[in-house]
Amino acid sequence: MAVVFLINLVFCICLGSVTFAEEINCYNRYTKGSNYLRNISKTTGVPCLKWNMVHSPSVNYHEDHNYCRNPLPSEVDRPFCYTRAADFDFEKCDIPVCDCRNSTIDHSYSGKKNVTRTGNECIHWRSASSHTTQEDNYCRTPAKDTYNVDGPWCYIDNSGSQETCNVPVCDGAQCPDLSVRPNLISKEGRITFKYGEKAVLTCKAGYKLKKPTTLTCLQSGNWNDTLPYCEEVTCYNKYNRGENYVGNVSKTLSGEPCLNWKVVNSIHVKIHENHTYCRNILSSGVEKPFCYTRAADFAFSTCIIPVCDCRKATSDLNYDGNITITRNGHTCIHWNKAVNYQSQQENYCRTPASDPYNDNGPWCYFDMKGGRDSCNVPICDGASCPDLSLRSHLHTQDNKDSYRYGETVNLVCETGYKLNGLRNLSCQESGYWSNSIPTCEVVTCHGFPNELHQNWHPNKPLYVYNDNVTFTCDEGYELSSSTNSTCQSDGKWSTVQPNCTGVLCSSIPHIEYMLPQTSNKYSFPSSVNISCKEGYQIKGPTMLQCQTNGNWSSSPICTEIIQRPSTSPLTSVVGGLGALLALVLIIVVVVVVIRRSSTKGKPKSVKRKQSSKDINNPEVYAQVSKTGATDGSRLSNQITTNGATNDNQDEEKREYYSFAGDLNISETAISINDFYDYVDKGRGNKGPIEKEFEKLKKHHLKETKTASLTENISKNKYKNVFPYDETRVILDIQPGKAASDYINASFINGYGQVKKYIAAQGPLEPTINDFWRMIWQYDCGKIVMLTNVFELGKQKCKQYWPDPESKTKKYGSTEILLIDEDVYSDFTIRTLKIVKENHGKTVKQFHFTAWPDKDVPKYASSIVHFRHKVFSSKVSPNGPIIIHCSAGIGRTGTFIALDCIVNEANDLKYIDVFKCVETLRRQRVSMVQTARQYVFLHEAILEAVMCPNSGIPSKDFPDLYKELLLHDSSRNKTKLQVEYQRMNAMCEKHEDDVFDKGKIPENRTKNRDSTILPVEYEMPILSTFVEGHNEYINAVFLPGYKNKKAFIVTQLPLEHTKIDLWRLVYDHNIQTIVMLKQVKVDTDAYWPENQETPIQIGAFKIELTAMESKPFCNCLHLTLKYKTWDERSLVIYQAKFWDDNDVVPNSKEDLFNLLFEVENKSNNGDNSPILVHCLNGCDKSGLYCVLATVLERLRIEQDIDIQHIIKQTRNRRPQIILNYEQFRFIYDAVLEYLKQFETYSNFQ
Repeated sequence: MAVVFLINLVFCICLGSVTFAEEINCYNRYTKGSNYLRNISKTTGVPCLKWNMVHSPSVNYHEDHNYCRNPLPSEVDRPFCYTRAADFDFEKCDIPVCDCRNSTIDHSYSGKKNVTRTGNECIHWRSASSHTTQEDNYCRTPAKDTYNVDGPWCYIDNSGSQETCNVPVCDGAQCPDLSVRPNLISKEGRITFKYGEKAVLTCKAGYKLKKPTTLTCLQSGNWNDTLPYCEEVTCYNKYNRGENYVGNVSKTLSGEPCLNWKVVNSIHVKIHENHTYCRNILSSGVEKPFCYTRAADFAFSTCIIPVCDCRKATSDLNYDGNITITRNGHTCIHWNKAVNYQSQQENYCRTPASDPYNDNGPWCYFDMKGGRDSCNVPICDGASCPDLSLRSHLHTQDNKDSYRYGETVNLVCETGYKLNGLRNLSCQESGYWSNSIPTCEVVTCHGFPNELHQNWHPNKPLYVYNDNVTFTCDEGYELSSSTNSTCQSDGKWSTVQPNCTGVLCSSIPHIEYMLPQTSNKYSFPSSVNISCKEGYQIKGPTMLQCQTNGNWSSSPICTEIIQRPSTSPLTSVVGGLGALLALVLIIVVVVVVIRRSSTKGKPKSVKRKQSSKDINNPEVYAQVSKTGATDGSRLSNQITTNGATNDNQDEEKREYYSFAGDLNISETAISINDFYDYVDKGRGNKGPIEKEFEKLKKHHLKETKTASLTENISKNKYKNVFPYDETRVILDIQPGKAASDYINASFINGYGQVKKYIAAQGPLEPTINDFWRMIWQYDCGKIVMLTNVFELGKQKCKQYWPDPESKTKKYGSTEILLIDEDVYSDFTIRTLKIVKENHGKTVKQFHFTAWPDKDVPKYASSIVHFRHKVFSSKVSPNGPIIIHCSAGIGRTGTFIALDCIVNEANDLKYIDVFKCVETLRRQRVSMVQTARQYVFLHEAILEAVMCPNSGIPSKDFPDLYKELLLHDSSRNKTKLQVEYQRMNAMCEKHEDDVFDKGKIPENRTKNRDSTILPVEYEMPILSTFVEGHNEYINAVFLPGYKNKKAFIVTQLPLEHTKIDLWRLVYDHNIQTIVMLKQVKVDTDAYWPENQETPIQIGAFKIELTAMESKPFCNCLHLTLKYKTWDERSLVIYQAKFWDDNDVVPNSKEDLFNLLFEVENKSNNGDNSPILVHCLNGCDKSGLYCVLATVLERLRIEQDIDIQHIIKQTRNRRPQIILNYEQFRFIYDAVLEYLKQFETYSNFQ
């Protein structure tokens, strides 16, 4: 069976004494056979493959044999082997289970041992007085029986006699003997220990123990730590007067023999050991080890023991030993030949008073130029480790602050603080702790996700222990639960974040003769349309509004419709004649006006202001009438530059573009104010929006005779996508080619503008010439392309423009020149020149490249920004906009609908997606082709109408920003705060499963913050193999304005993920790292500290080649070498202007300088992503990347679009710019940038 494993395990083969399982060739069911080492290689019949033939990403075991093993005990319950390498098929092996117990007290033993330790055979449990439910006569450990303490047992006779059974402990019963270490003994007096037992270690007299002092025998048969060595004691520590001397000298200075400590009965003697070795039990009164020489009067003498040449602590100003060699092997020169301190003794290492170099311990000069180096002077036994009280909020469980060599400490933090580092430390012989002293960091609670209509104070991205937050709602909304929440010591809030729900209004006021409503529960800002029963009409407002105070707006009444009395026949005749005369008069006037206008050179278009009731009018989109042109009508349909038809179009055809007068509001129309809630509730699979899509009419709704002609069939890419005869684009007939007027393209009317678009099929090889003929004939200045040439290996559209290399291409009599190509993160803009018959026209092609086949763009903001780019660009040809994808219906229809509806919404403040798409489908088949596109259209409309401030011209920005800072009294906040809330509401909501990669067990420990995880499809993959590491890193790509992968943001690496950071740098060719975290401890560093000492992290060697300091940053120039063959250069920029606890930088100017420094490096041929990191890969990194992209766009476009860029960035890293302070800082920074650079930048 093929299995995909979620974790990588390192399979270790531990060497030690032969175990029970190895002797009888069975596997231990308690360890699932993970330590099985015998040579069975048999499954159910399929031969085992060698482990080095299988390269499963889940198994890190590649030995050159085919014996059964279990390197995946978390997934497989017994030894197995692979049987097929291609798909990693494996089978479990035919190996018996060991009949053994897990430990001394093993309630789960289920083997078949039935003989006791003394050889007695067990009787059946049914014969006993208790435990009759046990199985047969096998040894067991029945629950709660006191006899279980010695392991499995049984009854041996009917009188109830019990005996322990001889059931061996499973693999790992015995750990290696202590005798493998000379002079090592245990205080228990034993040298062998079994699984679960502890050994307290010491050394024979004359030797001292090198840590650890206690070991535990593991189930694997190994000790839990390395067996320590015993080191001979040859001197005593003068700093503690030899109180910890354990050597075997027993001779005094005078040569007298020492007495045995057991025979001395002095009240001062604290030891009574059976030996004569010198000791110092009176360190407060005797300067060195001694022994008693006469018992009667307690006479004693000090012993002949040399003083240890060692220092007291790291910086020991009193060191007076004889060491003359430095740590790097230099020989010290005499102090009287040195630059300073000529009074020091000989050439011995010393610590001259007040010299800063003393921090590293005793030192000396090694040349006359002043070269100096620290000496390798050991710290004496029992030296004190650094005082733990130096760490704020850190406490020890035994309430001590100072510890000596050999002592261990358990550390805890005060309530409200969490330990950052190891909890247990031991004081080393060197006088340093076994690991860095941990810090106590205040417990933090994350800020709250933005909720619509909700506010809280204070509003911060991060809160600390005991911080209190008060929630409020916008006017008209009320909290669903508690108004306060407190950050607790576990990092969680005391209460869940409440919701803000609209204030409930009472039942709708009773209105006589009103049609009943479908609901009886309404809340602010709901509105209700009032209708009257048949025979009655509304007098007053047609809509009731639920108001902020829970009351309804003023009510209308239903009044009876009064029928007018019927007129006499004569009156009818006279009235009819009068009406006829009036109609004739109107027609005459209209004809005169039309003829006059047709005699002028260029007709004027008239834009009429629609009323809010125009929403139901299908002709709002200038829908064509049913009496339009037929197949036989071969009109040139030339379009003038203002979009109206040309002069030779007859009067009858003008009806084709008329606007109807139906002014009722459609039932599918939605107010802009309600559209957010409508989309938020309606999106999703099989949601209301998709169900509404199913109601649209499908297939061809009108005749397609021309497209179906035999001579035109080959010009259609798809057999069911034809243009209607009524709306098809008609080309001029070419001489000798009767069918040359056909192209698969349709005129589509826009909001208030006829034939605004041409929806076209993507060109085929035989239709490219027709495509350019259409553009030339209808004077089109813009082409919108919504497909890639190839998608998923299939050609979607023929490339109809020249490559950048060739620059020119000819299609028939038309030559196309590529003038310019500008590539952005989601689209490309090409400037093309058409040359025909010695005349030229310039067109722009807007090519959207981020629309995946059979799907929709990941983020609605990308297509909204693209639309803004299309319609804000100026071109001189002013004909219809060509819009095409592959078939010219799905993506094309979605884009056209988006433009129509946004224009309509801006005018009428209503949105009617259903009516718009229905109207488009009457002009071209299946416009907006799929339900997914229909849902996406809603999301894009919402984005466009809710956040319309795209592309503010730089010259207008100062005034607009000043306006945004004004206070909105109705909301009790500034307009900029309102914009921030609106933007937050509009940001994409990610499904939880996009973060699953960071949640799997093997990746959890690689995240600094469990709430900041990478969006899986935006994560850079690590491909360089490192044992025990997979492809995961907590990092994501972020876009710039023109480069989709301009940045990678990540967290400051943890100690065990530093190698992953360098894999990221290596795999993605990173040449620039921007570091926004202030380094405070050595463990943060993932680079060398100096140029002399490179560091090695796995297979990566990192060297510091140069370092320069600037006012705003440090620049570290590094080389990175992988193994021995690949060397690269990179630079780390370490910012100096952003304190760790600050939400925004201290200096805008310093931030600009860093941005320019990094940009200049990128402009010099560095096209790789810029790696940006702070502590969590979000807070500071996000602001840096957003501002860099905003300024990049400003320099290119001379406009500013902060919100769009934040949303684009949040799509990849949702937690970016999650507080108002950073949001405003970006606006302030842009304003400052404009002020600083307006004198020499082209922003006007």
